[in-house]
Amino acid sequence: KEGKKKMSEKELKRIKPLQVRCTNCNEQFELTTNLIGANGINHKIEFTYKEEGREDKKLYLTYYVCPKCGKKYFVQIDDDMSLKAFKTIAKNFVKLARLKQSGRVTRKQQLKFNKQRRNLEAYRNKLKTYYVGKTVYDERTDENFILVLSV
Repeated sequence: KEGKKKMSEKELKRIKPLQVRCTNCNEQFELTTNLIGANGINHKIEFTYKEEGREDKKLYLTYYVCPKCGKKYFVQIDDDMSLKAFKTIAKNFVKLARLKQSGRVTRKQQLKFNKQRRNLEAYRNKLKTYYVGKTVYDERTDENFILVLSV
């Protein structure tokens, strides 16, 4: 089994940081994908959505935090199904990149990959439409809060 490949320093430098401003304290800072924690994207905190008459639903929220005041900005909602689809897409991306390097990628393979990405995006948009504005439960803090996305 192959190990996970990390992005090279050269590839990381090509990713331009996003300038964001906190709506709470007005702090402006750079948001980068390669800085987990500090001024970066924090991946997947688990929350629970409880609805009367239905089984509890686990949600995974991707967010970033203002370094000055600590306000969290949620940017993406996932569930078990979307995370599984994302893992499949990530594996296929690596396979496709290797095939492209050797010049053996077919149009059919590329179209299949693009369709998987579009389907995941559509599914995540459905999650966003359904859950934004709903109350979710944070087991770590034992608090309920209304889910709001920043993007």
